[in-house]
Amino acid sequence: MRAPALLAVAAALLGAGPARSADIAVAAFSGPTPVITIRGEIAAGDELKFTRFAAVLASAVVELDSTGGRLAPALTIGDTLARKGFSTYVAPHAVCSSACGLIWLAGKPRVMQATAAVGFHAAYVPDGQGIDRENGLSNALIGSYMARLDLGTDAVMFATAAGPGGMAWITPRDGSRYGIPFEVVQEDIASLRTAAAPSPAVAATDAVGSLKSAVAAVRRAETAPRVPARRSVAP
Repeated sequence: MRAPALLAVAAALLGAGPARSADIAVAAFSGPTPVITIRGEIAAGDELKFTRFAAVLASAVVELDSTGGRLAPALTIGDTLARKGFSTYVAPHAVCSSACGLIWLAGKPRVMQATAAVGFHAAYVPDGQGIDRENGLSNALIGSYMARLDLGTDAVMFATAAGPGGMAWITPRDGSRYGIPFEVVQEDIASLRTAAAPSPAVAATDAVGSLKSAVAAVRRAETAPRVPARRSVAP
């Protein structure tokens, strides 16, 4: 079967029960590169919302905060993201796991803040008796998707090793060992985000360069002289 047909089968297998749609929005970066945010459970139709945003943007940082959801739309979002050359980012204390982790893999580059968490597990379907069971077809789709991202067998094994009740939280050591390169930053890159939505005519820039420029800007701000102030404690 061709990939679209396989995705349709996976959607049917993994689509039991209602799912809330993810919140997908666009905000302007402090610079020429906008941010697409994906928050909440990934559901059928979210890939269409993401594609509409992606179609009018020459570059973007995709900020992720989701514990997963439907596999088929997540893989479609990832394919679109990779084709556009967007980067992915997980903010401080945010979690990007399961289907969200697969989207994060599509970023060029993949970035996470030091207190963020990105996790993976094998695909599964409920058996109708309260037990989640691994699904071979869906895991094959994950393997094919990761191959399109130029990730090897070791990476696929890492991403699908944890069972339905588990989670493999990736570390820099895991990234080196299994061939999943990514960057960990101490700064909150997304703090440079502003509330204004970008025009579709935003000038094209290199997403990787913009992301690294944002990191450098935060570092300059952190090292600049400042008046001591009370800091609030994050919840």
